[in-house]
Amino acid sequence: MKFKLFFYTIIYIIVLVYHTEVLALTPKEKITLDEINEYLNDNYSFSGNFEQIDFEGKITGGKFYILRPGRLRFEYNKPSNLTVTSDNYFVVIHDKKFDTFNRYPLGSTPLSIILKKKINIEKNAQIESLKTNQKTIVLKLSKKVDEGESPYILDLVFLKEPITLVQWAITDLENKRTIVKLDKIVNNESIDPKLFISEDMIKEKKNKNNNDWSQYYKSSTPNFFEC
Repeated sequence: MKFKLFFYTIIYIIVLVYHTEVLALTPKEKITLDEINEYLNDNYSFSGNFEQIDFEGKITGGKFYILRPGRLRFEYNKPSNLTVTSDNYFVVIHDKKFDTFNRYPLGSTPLSIILKKKINIEKNAQIESLKTNQKTIVLKLSKKVDEGESPYILDLVFLKEPITLVQWAITDLENKRTIVKLDKIVNNESIDPKLFISEDMIKEKKNKNNNDWSQYYKSSTPNFFEC
């Protein structure tokens, strides 16, 4: 297993080195990318339903909430026991069946690219390709990773008119691909910041008899956290 992981890592490093040259966008592609950046920056919150298809074809779904910068929540429908939250610092995966919490730095995760306070895709990621047809735009991104982080490919799918994020797909170093489709999307509506606090943090505050949540309610606008 360790050899297999080492093998995939070496192969992926070779791929990343091969793609170190920045993709030269055509003037038309540059305009499209500017429109994507503008759309993402103009929308500080998103909420709606999602459907997730993992690398084995298993389908799950639920509700999602995104509040830029840095905050997200995915509530999976039963029989799944998962809730995923981010408070702009850590992504926390809570398995309610076993009451376990796994924490990952937000910056090491693929969606950090589109959760920043100021989104500039060319600056924050490497563009592998940008393809358009009559209805959709598909933007393929990779990210230069730091030591201890896992490389990945992130595909963002947008409807073309008007530009709307409707899907993303994440491919890891073992070529396992997870697709998330978004539906019934609502933009720029107020979302309770407490939704983005992980259950383990809530339990910790209760154990300390600390009911002061003011730091989470200073603002629901996108300039609260820096990312």
